[in-house]
Amino acid sequence: MFDVGKFAAMTASLKLEHHGPFRGSEEDVRAFANTIEQPFSERG
Repeated sequence: MFDVGKFAAMTASLKLEHHGPFRGSEEDVRAFANTIEQPFSERG
């Protein structure tokens, strides 16, 4: 199970890059986390 707080923080970080509501997907957030070397644990 992934950390909900970490997911929310990553989503907020991505949201700050563009005006308007977040339009990304879970995979977008996971890819961003991997890019900054903060990957999520596998879903369980």
